[in-house]
Amino acid sequence: MKKFCIPFLFLIFSACSESPRQVIKNAGNLLIKIRMEELNLKQLDLVPVIGGKGRVSEILNRKRKLTLGMIRRLAEKLDLSADMLIRDYQLAEE
Repeated sequence: MKKFCIPFLFLIFSACSESPRQVIKNAGNLLIKIRMEELNLKQLDLVPVIGGKGRVSEILNRKRKLTLGMIRRLAEKLDLSADMLIRDYQLAEE
């Protein structure tokens, strides 16, 4: 079993407030949050990877989309597959 299958399955089954289709669409964003928790990282720890504190907040709250550079740096920092982060997703409604 690949090393992130269990957290990913947990992610899918624990996202009760969202429809299964919406969870899959937002899997990359939620996976970032899971890895941050597993690695005991705070939003501030992602500033060098994503940009300023405001930018990190926008990304984690789906107000702004990840750029290719952010995806590459996040994949390296969080030890994730870029394939999981590159999937398109909808921005959060305001």
